[in-house]
Amino acid sequence: MRSWLVNPLDYLPPAVSAFLTRRAVEGAGVVLMALAGFGLLAVLSWSIDDPSLNNATTRLPGNWMGLPGAYVADVLLQTLGLACLLLLLPPLVWGIRAFSHRLPGYIVLRVAAWLAATLTAAAFFGALPRFSFWPLALGLGGVLGDALAALSLSIFAPFTGESAGYALTALVMAPITFFLALFAADTSIADLKSALERLRNWRGTDDTGEEERGYTGAARARRRTVAGEEPDRPRRPDVEPSRLRILVWAAGDTLSD
Repeated sequence: MRSWLVNPLDYLPPAVSAFLTRRAVEGAGVVLMALAGFGLLAVLSWSIDDPSLNNATTRLPGNWMGLPGAYVADVLLQTLGLACLLLLLPPLVWGIRAFSHRLPGYIVLRVAAWLAATLTAAAFFGALPRFSFWPLALGLGGVLGDALAALSLSIFAPFTGESAGYALTALVMAPITFFLALFAADTSIADLKSALERLRNWRGTDDTGEEERGYTGAARARRRTVAGEEPDRPRRPDVEPSRLRILVWAAGDTLSD
């Protein structure tokens, strides 16, 4: 059976085969990023007044992705509710990693974790009360979330009661969803801490950089050098400079000497 499965790239030179493989992986990453980005933008700009399968109107769609985005966002939110965000984020991460040639391992397990995390997220949102900001008659987890929350309630309610059953469902599903989503996206808790630290220091670093540029960019008089004294050099960063910057520095030193 395996003798009939032939890889056409095997007949090409190794360099050409590797080149085509890399371009195919990059293309797959671009496709994943495009699809996930389209879905995220469509969901983020969704409006209940836009035309959809549940709303027949002549009103022009206000969705950022146009009429297709309005239909896609309505189907996702009606089916999964807020859990549709978890359906779209891991493929976006996969696309970025594929485009940068950092493919995660255990693809089959990560896809299974992605689907499982989407279901548990729908159950989590379905167990939450429907807040006033939610415009749909369904729960926060959509049709699927309501069904999964009802299934969990049928298990917990005989022991805890209805209200406690919903609360227990949310408490159980939240950590399961969190760790499944981390595994699906090939992300660790250390990566999240690093990202949060960068966001926390981003504003402070930016202000410090502006202040430093203000001090270093101010005009100052050049001091005449004495014979045998080392002339003042321009301030250089601790990172490796580019060749263009080295040439600029050399030209400045030559003119100053």
